[in-house]
Amino acid sequence: MYRRLARHVVGFVSLGILLLAPAAANAQVIVKVNDTVNFRFGLQLQAWADWTQDANSEGYSQNLFIRRIRMQMLATVAPGVSIFYQTDNPRVGNGGADGNKIINTGFLTQDAFVEWKLCAEALMLEGGLWLVPTSRNGLESTASFLAFDIGAFALQGNTAENGNGGRDYGFGLKGYLVDDHLEYRFGVFDGHRNPVAPQGGGLGSEAGSRNPYRMAGRLNYDFFDTEKGYTYAGTNRGLKKIVAIGGWGDGQGT
Repeated sequence: MYRRLARHVVGFVSLGILLLAPAAANAQVIVKVNDTVNFRFGLQLQAWADWTQDANSEGYSQNLFIRRIRMQMLATVAPGVSIFYQTDNPRVGNGGADGNKIINTGFLTQDAFVEWKLCAEALMLEGGLWLVPTSRNGLESTASFLAFDIGAFALQGNTAENGNGGRDYGFGLKGYLVDDHLEYRFGVFDGHRNPVAPQGGGLGSEAGSRNPYRMAGRLNYDFFDTEKGYTYAGTNRGLKKIVAIGGWGDGQGT
């Protein structure tokens, strides 16, 4: 058993965090093709120094590593139609508690989705790989967490329903009503896919992926300042007055 006694971010660079909290959007590169089509590119880098104490020996595992290195692209390709794409290569250089240093975690497609504004921001259709609308902490920007990282219990469906860092493949609707104070997010996702199963009577194997889809939804109401965008801000550093109440559901089959 290990208990976290100290975790310190010794380096942090955040450039052009697109579609995320405005407080983290320090810089971005914009390529404008015309009045309708444009591309925005950004970079996020978080470097960590981490100490974890062994509860038995009381010794420390010590690691210096890159927690996140992400590149982002936000493209507006038609009126009301945008594409967001984000990569990641997380925890590079981390040796963990066992000392097996991670040299390369592999190139990951973290987010890849299209958003079509069917009725301005009151009704938007989204499809691709994106954040499942569940807990607020699970929908917060990694560039503005109040703590150093996401809570241990923020993404409970991630393992059981084969999520990818709180994300899944699917389609959904999102919008802002009541002068942008009421936000809704609903989606149908791939979720857990059942494997091939044998059948009796010499019929061979039954096809896999025959189980129901994963469904999730969230409602959020802001009483004072409003929050809009792909993610929430973990902290606004005093620039906004946020008092919100929200609820969500996430399930698949029985």
